[in-house]
Order: sequence, then C-alpha cells, then structure tokens
Amino acid sequence: MKTLTQLENIVLTEIVKEELYDSDGESKGRGPDLPDLFKTTGIEVKILRGVLGSLVKKNQIEVEPGYDGPDLYCSNFTFEEALDFAL
Repeated sequence: MKTLTQLENIVLTEIVKEELYDSDGESKGRGPDLPDLFKTTGIEVKILRGVLGSLVKKNQIEVEPGYDGPDLYCSNFTFEEALDFAL
C-alpha cells in the first residue's frame, strides 16, 4: 500500500468500514455518501474533496457516478486487508 497522510487514513478507514466486505473478499455495497463522510470525519468539504482526489490518484478508491451523488469504492483491498485497515 502506498504511504497515506493522516487525513487519507481517516477517510479511507471510513470508506472501508462503510463498504462492508463479505468473507469472500467481495464488496457487498458502496462506501458512504459524501454528506455522511463529511459528518463522520468532520473534515471541511474543500479539504475532503482534495483528500478524495488524492486517494483516487493513489488508486486506493474509485469514484463512480451514482443516482444520488458519487459512489465511493475501495480499489485494492482484500477482505483481510480491509479488516486490518479498518480495525
């Protein structure tokens, strides 16, 4: 895994916790909505956008258009890595 800043770690941890991995390591859902991520992390919106952009550049998350806003997904976590990272 690439070196992450403190803010990147905070945001990525919240995304991993929310995305919910099953025992086969497959994603069962998507990460948190941006308003929820803003509330849980307490990071200002402009800074949060920069952190998300940085995580995309580091290939840690993917952002796809969703029905009610962007959907956030983790890019390269196995089930075990997600547990280790989020705990």
